[in-house]
This record gives sequence, C-alpha cells and structure tokens, in this order.
Amino acid sequence: MTHKLTRRLILCFSVVLLLFAILVGAMFTVLFSMHSAAIYAEDLEAHAVSIADTIARFYQDYTAGSCCGGGFRAYFRFIQDVARCEIWLADAQLQPAQFPPQASSAFQSALPEGSDDFISQIFASDGVCVLDSSVSPHMSSLIVGVPVHDADGSVIFALLLRRTIDNQERAYRAGLGILMICLLSAFGLSILLAVLISRRLITPLHQMIRATQQMMSGQYAVSTGVTQDDEMGMLARHIDALSARLLSANQAQQELDASRREFFSNVSHELRTPISVLKGSLEVLVGGLISDPDEVQAYLRQMLSDTNHMERLVRDLLELSRLKDSHFKIEMEQVNLIDVLQETIRFLRQPAAAKSIAVTLSGDVSPYPVMGDYARLRQLFTILLDNAIKFSMPGSPVELTLTQDGGRRAVSVRDHGVGISQQDLSHIFDRFYHQRSSSNAGGTGLGLPIAREIALRHGIDLSCVSAPGEGTCFTLVFPPPSDPEGLPQGDG
Repeated sequence: MTHKLTRRLILCFSVVLLLFAILVGAMFTVLFSMHSAAIYAEDLEAHAVSIADTIARFYQDYTAGSCCGGGFRAYFRFIQDVARCEIWLADAQLQPAQFPPQASSAFQSALPEGSDDFISQIFASDGVCVLDSSVSPHMSSLIVGVPVHDADGSVIFALLLRRTIDNQERAYRAGLGILMICLLSAFGLSILLAVLISRRLITPLHQMIRATQQMMSGQYAVSTGVTQDDEMGMLARHIDALSARLLSANQAQQELDASRREFFSNVSHELRTPISVLKGSLEVLVGGLISDPDEVQAYLRQMLSDTNHMERLVRDLLELSRLKDSHFKIEMEQVNLIDVLQETIRFLRQPAAAKSIAVTLSGDVSPYPVMGDYARLRQLFTILLDNAIKFSMPGSPVELTLTQDGGRRAVSVRDHGVGISQQDLSHIFDRFYHQRSSSNAGGTGLGLPIAREIALRHGIDLSCVSAPGEGTCFTLVFPPPSDPEGLPQGDG
C-alpha cells in the first residue's frame, strides 16, 4: 500500500507540474515574443525617425546648394555601422533613390523582395510603418519604414530599416533553458514532497489497519496510538471509540452468555427434581404397586404439590423475563404509596396470622404520591413481606417503617428471623438462589430478582442489611414525590 500511495501522489504532482509547465511555457512564449517585438520595434522606429529627419534636412540643404553628397555618404555608412541595420531609400517609383546621384552607392542596390506594397504604404502614411508586427522568436529580421518629407511636407522618399534579430532567438532559448531547469528542480522537489506526505499519511494508516485487523480477529482491547490533530487523528479517535464500544459489547455478550448458560442450568436443575418425583409417582400408580387408598391420595397430593411448584417456577420465569425486557412497558400512573402498603398488609394477613406474626406500619403514613404501576408495586412489597413472614420465628413481629431520606420517602421491611450470612447476602438477587431450609421448601429463587427488576423500573433504590440470627431489613428509597393533590387518604 505504501508504494501505491506514493506512486499516486508522484503521478498527481507530475501531472500538475506538466500542466503548469505547458501553461507557463505558453505564457512565456507569448509574453516574451510580445515584449521583445515591442522593444526591437521601438528601438528601430527611433532610429528610423532620426535617420529620416537627417535625410530630410540634408535634402533641403542639398537642394539649396549648401552641401554636397560626400558628407551624406559618410553619414550613411556611419549610421549603418552604429545602428547595426540595413538601410534602403526608395522613391515614389518603388525604386532605390538616386539622391544624391554621387551617393547612390550608399544605398542597397535592390530593395527587399516583396516590399512594393510596404513602400506604397509608407508613402501613403505620415507615421512609422512596421512590416509584420506579429513578431515571433523565430523571425530572423524586423523591417521598419518611415516617410522622408521635403520642406513643403510632401513625402519624397521611403526609408526602410531592417535589423536581424538572431539575438532574440538566443535570449528565447536561454529563457526556456532557465524555465526547464526550474521545472526539473520543482519536479524533484515534488517527488520528495510526495514521499514525505505519503509517509506522513501511511504511518497512521498502518497503525489503524493493525488495530482494525486485531478488532476483526476478536481482540477489542486495542488502540491505534495515533494522536494527530487533524482528520486522520479524528478517524483514529473514532476507531479507538469503536474499539472501546466493541470491547464493552463483547464483555456484555460474554456476561449474557454466561448468564444464559447459568439460567438454563438452573432451570434444568429446578425442573429435573419435581419432574423426576412426578414421573416416579406416576410409575408407581400406573404399575399398581400400591392399592391403599390413603397412600394413593398421598401420592396424588405430592404430585399436585410438584405440579404447583413447576407452575410457580414457570410463571416466575416468564414474569422475570418480561421485566428484564426493555421493550416491556409497565403502566405508570400516580398512586399513593400508603395505599399500596396497606393493601399488601391486608393481603398477607392470613399467612402472618398462621405464624402468629403481627405486621405493623409505622412512621409518617401521610399520603405519598409516586409514579408507578400499582399492581407491580404491590407485587414488590408482597415478595418482601412474604419472605419476611416466611423466615421469621413464630410470634415475632414484621415491621414496615416509613422515614424521610433527604426529601425522599424510604420504606423499611424488617423481620426478626434467621437472617442471612454475609456470603449469601451478595447473591440474594441472583436467579434461583435461595436458602435451602424447611421454611423455604417451596421457593423458586426468583422472588427477589423479580423484586429488584420492579424496583429498577420505578427508579427505587433497593438494598438489604442482614446478619445471621439478627433478622433482615430491606430498604426501599423512592424518587421525589409527585403532586399529592387528589390522592385518597390512607385508612390506617
């Protein structure tokens, strides 16, 4: 990948430089040609005007008889040497001028080929004329023509100057050479820059590729290690965040898988015993191994008890599964917490009386509005009170106490039973975890997990404090109260 990206960057830089070179070369050619032509034409025009003025004055002096042709011939040779150009003087008949007659050898014997129209243009013009003003670097010469006037202002001659511009070609080649050297230097620098940029890009890319490859192989505790403050760094940070989320999701999935395995193991264990007992009882009855009606009734009662136990187990499992499902909605409305507690006490009055247990409600029993599901809240307190009655010694009290906890109402459910060891206390909300005792023979180990799920759904903080032989106390701290207007009063 390193070479591919480097080659692509070099290719891109090369194409850009090539286009830039073509554009600069074209602009250089046009601007150089225009500038050079202007300079040469301006210089040659100045010489032409100066020479034309000299010829006009000499002509006027010659016609006035104040000079001879010898001086003009010497001047003409001097001008040709100094101006480094060829000079022609043409008359109106488009022929070389014979002025003065004895100085004719000072002029070229023949006019430039194809200059007839140009000479005619000079005679018809009052200014400087340039033959083919669109001068390019490859032209070999430049011709300028100016009219020569007599004293009356009439055009008597056409003066032509031609200068060879070979040095312009040399200047053009030198300029192109310098331009090519600059472009080649820029190309070398662009290659170096492409390599440096590609390395700058490729190093973090390789780090991110290694991190993503490890993530693809299931190793989510990885980091790219890229700390750049640019788009590449932002991408690396997103990959790191994705790695953290995948790690968290993987851990959650592992915990869920372990929980599922434990769940199915517990369900199998909880159902295996009653099913085995039920099957054994049925085999005894079907095989006719017993005939005593009292024994038959005892077997039937045991079968009914096992069936009820499995029914409760399945019902509690379904209940717990619904409560743990985030899509399962409970009906939230404003209810009076005191009404829920009083109805729960009435519901469990009979099993409490069977053990001579008095369930009392004390503390601030004024109406306390909470948002919740009335039936679920009653189920929550039924589970806690039923456990308190179940594990209490006969004749001992079960106390429900309402207190204030920083503006929030707290409800404590306390019994004076056998208590829970510190080792067992951390597992009381685990599914299928229950004490193996005669007082809990029919328990499924799902009551407290259901209670915890109901508490979580209502935003209730549920905690437990217990010690062996000292009893157990569950404390529920409710959210802040809602508007108490319109709530029915508790009947005590």
